[in-house]
Amino acid sequence: IIAATTEARGVLLETFRRRIPVIIELPPLRDRPLQERLSLIELFTRRESTRLNRPIRLSGRALEVFLSYRCPANIGDLRSDLQLCFAKSHLAALADSSLSRTGPSSGDKQPPVSSESALKVDIDVIPQKVYSAVEEMDLPSDPQLLRLLSQGLLIEPGQSLSVCSTES
Repeated sequence: IIAATTEARGVLLETFRRRIPVIIELPPLRDRPLQERLSLIELFTRRESTRLNRPIRLSGRALEVFLSYRCPANIGDLRSDLQLCFAKSHLAALADSSLSRTGPSSGDKQPPVSSESALKVDIDVIPQKVYSAVEEMDLPSDPQLLRLLSQGLLIEPGQSLSVCSTES
């Protein structure tokens, strides 16, 4: 639907509501079930892994923070916050690689971070605004979720979620 009006702001919206009486309300992220939040985190992590063509390892601690994140706005904020974490982790990996190549004992240059090495996301890259919106949560006794929170998750480009065998 494309529309234009010369009337005061808000009149057009009321006209649509009167003529198209369908209102779709989407609950904010903070009101969504834990499993749905986990699915969103997995989706955004998978998309980023595919975009970077690099595995992403999200630590159990970081996953717990994002699951208990009572995002005050919408799902787009969750995606942005995760992308910020991925970017910080990527920059840290590049810096580590650069330091190891230019260290005093390295005569030969080492290759840059391999696209096959997992991008590690832990709590040190999570923005403060996320921490300020974290609330205590009652975890269900779901064994799969508890395993994810204790071991973290690893997402390969183009593949589904897998539990990390160990956190590193």
